[in-house]
Order: sequence, then structure tokens, then C-alpha cells
Amino acid sequence: MKTLTALKILGALKIFAALAVIAAFLVPCFAFAAAPAADAQAETGVFSLGRCISMALESQPDLKIARSNLNISRNSLTKTISSLFPQAKASASYSVWQDNLSASAADDYSAKISLTQNIWDFGKTIDSLRLDVEDRNSGDLFLQDKIREIILSVTQQYYEYLKTKRLAEMDSESLRQSEEHLSQAKDFYQAGIKSRIDVTKAEVQKANDRLSLISAVNKLKIAKLKLGNAIGMKQADFEVENTVDTTAFDIGLEYCLERAFRSRPDVLEMESSIRSARINLSSSVRRMFLEDGSGIQAKAEYDFHPEGSSWNAGVGISIPLFTGFSNISGLNTARENLSIALERKKSLELSVRLEVEQAYLTMQEKKESIDAAAEGLRNAEENFSLAQGRYLSGIGSMIELADAQTTLTGAKTNHINSLYDYAESVASLRKSAGLLDAFYIP
Repeated sequence: MKTLTALKILGALKIFAALAVIAAFLVPCFAFAAAPAADAQAETGVFSLGRCISMALESQPDLKIARSNLNISRNSLTKTISSLFPQAKASASYSVWQDNLSASAADDYSAKISLTQNIWDFGKTIDSLRLDVEDRNSGDLFLQDKIREIILSVTQQYYEYLKTKRLAEMDSESLRQSEEHLSQAKDFYQAGIKSRIDVTKAEVQKANDRLSLISAVNKLKIAKLKLGNAIGMKQADFEVENTVDTTAFDIGLEYCLERAFRSRPDVLEMESSIRSARINLSSSVRRMFLEDGSGIQAKAEYDFHPEGSSWNAGVGISIPLFTGFSNISGLNTARENLSIALERKKSLELSVRLEVEQAYLTMQEKKESIDAAAEGLRNAEENFSLAQGRYLSGIGSMIELADAQTTLTGAKTNHINSLYDYAESVASLRKSAGLLDAFYIP
């Protein structure tokens, strides 16, 4: 009885020690997994476009999701590769019992070590390995595409914010001029030089300019919020450098098309999906003759036991003789999937060509608009200067001056839009042509 009690205590201690080791290992792991990721510290200051892009690439949730999916694909590939190596297992058992009639106790134990090696499974593992490689490539290409989308989004929102800021400053200047014109009209009216209609016209112009400024200020706040969102910042407590790149885009259309078909992630991802469809078709053909589980396998075992040890080793082969017609539908499905992938590639190529050509034409239009808008601005400034001189000399009317101011405001708006629209069109063209990536930081 004492022997039985000691054995029970020893077994309980072994179980408790094992549980303690497992708990000591798992608790930190669960604590690490459950710990929420710390939010990025909100930065303040004056940011360049390159800095805004870098911050977005570090903090955007969509990019983090894409990276996690890529890691999952890599883990799946690692798991498939591990099946090529020998698989070793160990097992052990211990038991104790008591005979109530003889009041005697006994115990028994055994242990086993086995080693299994898959010699050949008629290409199943190789096909799985190739599919996992393509899946990892697709994940990497999807990540690259997300990076390009984020860069384009930040670039567009950056220039939109600067454009809105310039327009708000212009509306503020227009309101200041309207206030000056109203003061001049009142002075002329009190002196009997001008009629009351000049005062009312100046008041209407001032009210309109004030409404335009209110709208512009609100648009500026919204533009800043959108830029902060594109960067991944929760607070819009920052400012950006007032720079715009209007350098001529000197890359030809043919090179843009060639580069798009050669390096765009969505095009490369489509090619990867075609390769995956071909692999699946090959696997379906193999399954017409060899079902999953067929193959040649080597196995060795060694048993430890108090009464004596034993071992065995051998090689086995499994080949199905008849599996009915269950794999015919799978083969037809694989053929259709390949056909769909090939047609999708053709459709994508047409879409990519159209996208690049449209982006290129838009870029050329915006570039030509800069010179036209600059010429219009020079003419509007001269016209406003003449109208203001005529009014101050008592020759012109407030209607003529207000019209000249409105024309000048429109010319300024066109010039500002032309500068920033061109910069945005260049970024869009680079994205369409596969020239916009993490290494392109303006």
C-alpha cells in the first residue's frame, strides 16, 4: 500500500511539474498576443511630401493588414516545405494498478519512437509547394499595390490641401480689396463724385467675397482632415511645406505602356494567378489516376518495454485501382478556371492600356493649361490695374471695377488649379505606368 501511495504521489508531482512548465511558457505568449499595439505618437510640425508619405507607410492600417496576410502566406509555404523532411514522433505511457484480493500493486510503462519519411507522392507536395509560392508572390504584389495606392492618395491629398490653402488666401485677398473698394465708393459718394449705385455694388461684391472666404476656409479644414486621414494621423495638428513640383514629365507614352505591362503589381498578380490555375489543372489531371494519399512512404519504429524492446522498419506504397468518376468535375472546373484567368488577363491588359493613355493625355492637358492660365492671369492683372486706375481717377464705374476684380479672381483660381492639378496628374500617371512605388518619394 505504501508503494502504491508513493507511486501516486510521484505521478501527481510529475503531472504538476509538466503543467507548471506549460503554464510558464503559455502565459507570456498569451499576454504578448493580447497586448494591444501602441498607437503611433501624433507628430507636429511642418512636413514635406516625402515625410507625409513615410508616415503613411508606417501607420496606415490597410498596409499593416497586407503585411500580415503576406506573413500568413509565408507561414503556409514554410509548413508545406516542412512536409518534405522526416517526421519524428515520440510517445510514452505509464500505468499503475492494484489487485484488491491480493492487496498487491504493480506498474507498467512503455515508450515508442517513430520516424516517417514521404519518399514520393506523385507530385502532390510539389504542386502544393508551387501553389504556396504563387500565393506568397500574390501577397507580396498585393502589398506593393497597396503601397502605391497609399503614395498616390497622400500625394493627391497633399496637393489638394495646398491648392485649397492658396485659394483661401486668394479669397481673403479678394475680400480685403472689396473692403477697400467699398471705402473708396463711400468717400466718392459723400463727396458727390459717384452715385449711390457704386456703394451698393461694392457692398454686394464684399458680401459675395465674404461668402466665398467662408466656404474656402471650410474646404481648407476638410482638406486638412483628409490629408491627416491619408497619412494616418488622428489629429490634424500639423502644417506642410508649400511646394509644388511642375517639372515637365519627359517620359514617352510607349515607355509608360511597356513599363505598366512589365511592372504593375496587378498585372504581375494576374500572371501569378494564371500560373496557379495551370498548377491546379495539372493536379486535377494527376488526381484522375492517383487520389490524395497515394504515394510511397518509409517508416521505422522502436518500442521500449520492461519485458523487452522491439523495432520495425518498412516501405509502403498506396495506389488506388478505381475511384469512380468523382474527379472529372474537378478536372473540368480546373480547365474553366484557367480559361477564366486567361480572359481576365486580356481584360486587364485593355484596362491598363486605357488607364495609361488617359492619364498621359490628362497630364499633357494639365501641362498646357499652366501656360494658358499664366497668360490669362497676366492679362487679368493688367485689366484690373487699368480698371482700378480709371475708377480712382473718376472715369470708370464700380461695376467696371467689380467685373475686373471678378475676372482677376477667376484667373488666379485657374492658375492655382493648373499648377496643383498638373502635379496630381503626374502622380496619377506614374501610378498607372508602374513608376510610383516606395522608392519614389517626391
